[in-house]
Amino acid sequence: MARAQRRGERATGGPRRPVDLTVFDEPDRVPRHRLRVDARLGGLEVLRQPQAANPPYLTGAQFAALRDHLPPR
Repeated sequence: MARAQRRGERATGGPRRPVDLTVFDEPDRVPRHRLRVDARLGGLEVLRQPQAANPPYLTGAQFAALRDHLPPR
């Protein structure tokens, strides 16, 4: 598992927010087709509007369903 940390820049004078982002190695990533066939995830914003702004929104139920597809920690 790769880990990256980025810090926001203050170019606009806005607040800085540290981000701790975990990116799974390729074999552990959840393929799109597995998300599409899970009825609990059919309404995912990232599937309905793939060109929408980031970050995509998840409901609590969608987040729980998505976690079922992730590798154990």
